[in-house]
Amino acid sequence: MSIVNLLPPNYQRQQSRRRIDAIYLLLFSVVMICVVAAGWTSRKSADNLRRINEDVTQAYRRAGESITEVQQLESRKKQVQEKARMAAELLERVPRSYLLATLTNALPDGANLIKISMKSSQPKPVASKEKAKSKFRTVRRDKPDKDDPVKRPPMKVSLKITGLAKTDEQVAEFIGAVRDSPLLRSVELVYSEEEEIDEEILRKFQITLELTPNAEVEIDAVDSGQAVTSTLDIGRDSL
Repeated sequence: MSIVNLLPPNYQRQQSRRRIDAIYLLLFSVVMICVVAAGWTSRKSADNLRRINEDVTQAYRRAGESITEVQQLESRKKQVQEKARMAAELLERVPRSYLLATLTNALPDGANLIKISMKSSQPKPVASKEKAKSKFRTVRRDKPDKDDPVKRPPMKVSLKITGLAKTDEQVAEFIGAVRDSPLLRSVELVYSEEEEIDEEILRKFQITLELTPNAEVEIDAVDSGQAVTSTLDIGRDSL
């Protein structure tokens, strides 16, 4: 049995067009919903990434501040250690009274001292003399590390002594006695010349010398009224 469609063709075309328009509208709505959802998701992801970036930036900033504080503390520590080292080196390991007694005891009869000047100086650090074997090692050797520290020599204490003696033999005797003292070294005669004092012809002389590095005098006081004993301690490096 055949079905006869009695609807007009125009009406059928309108119905088909309406169904197509409805399908298009539905598809457009789905696409718009997907676009809005994707935009909202991407915006939320961007906000999350921005917050993560800010957190990471703040963490790096805090870490940088911590590193700066640590570096400042290390710098202050090195300064304090350097000051403590210099203070320890500047301590009077050899009392001046003991040094003066040593020089006075070395004088022969008839000779005396008229002026003693003392000067302290810090020699330059001695770097390692090891030669680099490669280019990389050359770069690394430019800066000393913990395993290869720069050696700091002890404080250099030099003295200039001016005195009077009756003869050149007394001057030579005094210089020989000073050279025999383990406390002193590098004894050199600067000059020895005649000078008239109170109508008496004397020999005015001047010598320079150095205090032995790492020399230390320990003075132990006994009971009151008794003598003071002194012991001279010189390290092996200074011999």
